[in-house]
Amino acid sequence: MIGLGGTPAVSGLVALVLLAGLAAVSWRIWPPIASEAARRTALLALPLATGVLALFRNDPLPGRLAILAAWLAGLSLFGAEASRANAEAGWRRATTWAGAILVPPLLVFVLLRWLEAASPRVGRSGGALAAVAAVAAVLAWVPVVVAEALRVRQGLEEEVRLGLMPSDDARVLTFPWKRLREPRFGRKDERREYVRSALLLAVAHRQQTRRAGQAARLRQLEILTFRTRLRRTLEAREGRLSLGTADFPDDPG
Repeated sequence: MIGLGGTPAVSGLVALVLLAGLAAVSWRIWPPIASEAARRTALLALPLATGVLALFRNDPLPGRLAILAAWLAGLSLFGAEASRANAEAGWRRATTWAGAILVPPLLVFVLLRWLEAASPRVGRSGGALAAVAAVAAVLAWVPVVVAEALRVRQGLEEEVRLGLMPSDDARVLTFPWKRLREPRFGRKDERREYVRSALLLAVAHRQQTRRAGQAARLRQLEILTFRTRLRRTLEAREGRLSLGTADFPDDPG
């Protein structure tokens, strides 16, 4: 038996139904921030892995791992594209969500069809399929990270121009590996609030450029909200730095 439905085609259909149901309950709340979407996808992967391994507990281990890898690759692609969709607005959001629902089941079908064709030597082919699926699961997030970096760089230009954000912060926020290690962002809770507000502010800027009328005005309210959060965090940072300077006064000699 291949996949959750017995054949690659049926498994692809099952994946389509499951992802459509997931999209129906999460399309409003799926995080547009790549790191948050990745964590939510990882949480969904845990019950999926448990279910697949339980359903195919009597199958050879290479086959079980290959089936699991195919389904996890489809889930990873869904999570990545759903995040990219919710950073968009209007028809771009709708079409990206459609791709998030339709393309992952196709990936599951292709991978399981490969496993079915190689069933006489499932041991060797199962390992190769698992490796390909793992690579596909990782590569699914590359467009999301690149789009987020471009969105942050463009969206925070106005904040820097208005003097609402230091230019050094805008540069650091562009890259995930930099903002995780930036010491100026303070404690873990301060860093999380500042980074999240800045990234959501960039999303609001992008969505505002795609909308008009009442929708654009609502995005402007979001922009003002995130600017307020950023200002509070920056004021707290300045207060902490000023206290640190007061603790170490200049030597009068």
